[in-house]
Amino acid sequence: MDPTSFRMRHLLGIVAAAVVIAAVLRHVFHVHLGLSREEIRAEALIAVAAIVGALILARYVAQRRGRPK
Repeated sequence: MDPTSFRMRHLLGIVAAAVVIAAVLRHVFHVHLGLSREEIRAEALIAVAAIVGALILARYVAQRRGRPK
């Protein structure tokens, strides 16, 4: 099997899974928890900002630990 097509198949599978998970989460939050689309969007943006901040912090800490004192 060609490595490029193998990677492309896996990438498309991951993207499809992400879309399905996003749809299920939106349905659960909107229908079962009663959140509006705007509330879901605002909370998602806050979550993205928190994840990006945690990744930046983790990278900074990893770089600091790798340096000799």
